[in-house]
Amino acid sequence: VDYPFVCDEKLLGKWTVRDFYAWNIDEFDPKKQNHPVNDLFFLEADFHPDGKYLQKTKKGISNLTWTKGYLLNTFLQTASAYDIKTIGGVDYLICEWKTGDYQFGGSPRVYWYVFERA
Repeated sequence: VDYPFVCDEKLLGKWTVRDFYAWNIDEFDPKKQNHPVNDLFFLEADFHPDGKYLQKTKKGISNLTWTKGYLLNTFLQTASAYDIKTIGGVDYLICEWKTGDYQFGGSPRVYWYVFERA
């Protein structure tokens, strides 16, 4: 998780949770809702130009860091890749969700959270 900071202007600002899925990143379809938004753990993320971001979940707010292409969590020692896709004029932030199976069990399976620009 020791990446140098590189700003990504497209990422800046607030994003609200939209969906969660377990397929390839390219399989996201905004016309299909995989999980009810109210059941999702993440709520929103707010990215700042200094490499910091606030991650709001059902358990509270965490102060984390990011760099172009990755959301960094030094506590969990994870660098989660992200991509921003514009579909139908709407920006979607698609982020890896590395579960405990990945972090502690070595599972290669990665899930994806999808956010929409607020």
